[in-house]
Amino acid sequence: MLKKVVSLILALSAIPVSTVHAENIPDYSLWNRFIKYDLRITDYDSLTDEEKDLCKFIFETERSAPDTIICERARRKLAGYDVGERVDPEQIGNYYNIIDRCENYWLLTPYPNPDENGYESFHEKYDFFKEMATFDTVPDILHLDDDNYYNEYWVDDDKTASIEIGLNSYYTLEKDPFIYKVYDGDSYEVYEIEKNLDTLPTMEYEGCTYQIYPDNTLALYSFDDKTISSVDIPESIDGMEVTGIKMFAFDESEITSVHLPETISYIEPFAFYQCEDLRNINFPKSLKSIGGSGFCDCTALGDINIDCPDLKFSSFSFYHCLAKNITVNTRVVPKHITSHFLKYKSLNFGKDVTEIGYNYLLDKNIEIPENVKVITWDVIPESYITIPKHIEILGSYGRASGNLYHSVSIGGDPVIPLIENKSMTEMYNTTMEGYYGTEAHNYAITHNAKFRPLDDLLYGDSNGDGKINIADLVSLKNYLLKDTDISYSADVNKDGRIDVFDLAELRGQIIRNT
Repeated sequence: MLKKVVSLILALSAIPVSTVHAENIPDYSLWNRFIKYDLRITDYDSLTDEEKDLCKFIFETERSAPDTIICERARRKLAGYDVGERVDPEQIGNYYNIIDRCENYWLLTPYPNPDENGYESFHEKYDFFKEMATFDTVPDILHLDDDNYYNEYWVDDDKTASIEIGLNSYYTLEKDPFIYKVYDGDSYEVYEIEKNLDTLPTMEYEGCTYQIYPDNTLALYSFDDKTISSVDIPESIDGMEVTGIKMFAFDESEITSVHLPETISYIEPFAFYQCEDLRNINFPKSLKSIGGSGFCDCTALGDINIDCPDLKFSSFSFYHCLAKNITVNTRVVPKHITSHFLKYKSLNFGKDVTEIGYNYLLDKNIEIPENVKVITWDVIPESYITIPKHIEILGSYGRASGNLYHSVSIGGDPVIPLIENKSMTEMYNTTMEGYYGTEAHNYAITHNAKFRPLDDLLYGDSNGDGKINIADLVSLKNYLLKDTDISYSADVNKDGRIDVFDLAELRGQIIRNT
């Protein structure tokens, strides 16, 4: 069967596999930073053997590769996400493309201006994406450099074969074939898999048009009856499950209410673009992705409840929207969501949220629940930031990026946060408010940031006897000379550090009180 869908174009007998290079030995001095600030793991010993193997695989593979890469599938699997089925070389030719809908960075632009690019309309620029019969799967390796930019999909965990999709074939309906490599030790043979570019069949059902995918699933392609104010999308039609909402499916319609079935796993970018009358919509637990600007300009939304454990979405998914009360229960809540909502009354985090952006700390009306363990940031503003006791990781690393000469204005070198530490920015004039012995305190000490403790202590009572006298001065002096144990109450000037400045402050305090 495979011989019918591939054609041999080149046989290379002695080319090493690109992702593993024995001569590049990973620097294990970075291991602890990698585990905590890259993978967001605070208790490595509690991991299973399989999870530890994934950590090692990610670290060694990314560090030994000659180009800038991300082990995307392994990272998501480690984080607990559903990574879906692997590609099947026997079937992939039936699809126009492979797209991981959770990472559609190419359509995150929130409000493109068609005139800037010479397009007559916004739809003219993006409509052809609707025609693509995408096979939704997570790539194993993302290659990020401009001169080596492609996604690599393995057919199994051992990489006995892989399919590579480059930038040019990724976003077009041209007959650029998929590159299929079959490995034999350190060498591989290269084949082409031709795409089937036939138009997808469609069917109509209750005022909507659905695309029929090669795997006999359906995606809502367009909402045709503009007179209908509400629609209840079925779980299946003629035995075929409805699994997605295509790009521009409802755009600029007068729809007011949409009910999505539990079979829906993706909402593509701009699916509800400019649905200014949309007031009610549910988000099924099965939902895995909402594309960039999926609900752009939906300015009549009421209460929103996103309780989807496997959902990955961006802050741009709800660009330029209005809503009342928002509840989000996903593993990660992207930063700046609230800045893209024009107005909202409340934002609440559910029990499954473990990671949020720093900007939510600035809104005193937002409660950070104890299940949130990670707070990420890029640049910290000049302000007081209060860090709750239960936060275990601050300032996690961002994603690596390649030498993208065509998309940056200055320079073009790849950015690898683990090595360059760029995401752990200096604090400028920011003061961190928190508690002794917590991540906030440790971070402030490590990065020489200002720290203001919130602990209720008798400052100056170095020996912990409930009084401040000469005995405390002796206790603090002994600590500084011999590094013996001492209470945080010895931090007399309340800067998060116990040093000679506290000794001078305590001495003056005792003199003034005698």
